Order: sequence, then C-alpha cells, then structure tokens
Amino acid sequence: MEYTVKLNEQQVEFLKSILAQIEPIQFIIAPTVKPKKLSKIEQSLENMRERRANKAAKKRNNNNNK
Repeated sequence: MEYTVKLNEQQVEFLKSILAQIEPIQFIIAPTVKPKKLSKIEQSLENMRERRANKAAKKRNNNNNK
C-alpha cells in the first residue's frame, strides 16, 4: 500500500516536530500469528455464536430504549 500526501511548509514543520518527539521511542512489533483456518463445523459454530450475540445485543438495546 502506498500513499502520496502533499503538505505545505507549515505542515511539514509540524510533522517534523511530532517526529522529533517520537524518534527516541523504540517500537517493538511482535510477529503476527497466522490465524488458524476453521473447519466447516467450527465456522458454523462461530457464525451461530455471532448471531446469538447480535440477537442478545439487539434485545438489550431495545430494552434500554423503552
């Protein structure tokens, strides 16, 4: 992914001041774990859980609005 951003001088200076404050901080990025591919049964169980959770959330919202 690549982006091009056009900045004026004032914006560049502002960005430089922010980066100067952040520069001493070291960022540690942990390696990402590749998600496990779910079987059809596991996927259907996950979908069922999501539907139940959504239904419960709608019910809670309807009760709170009354």
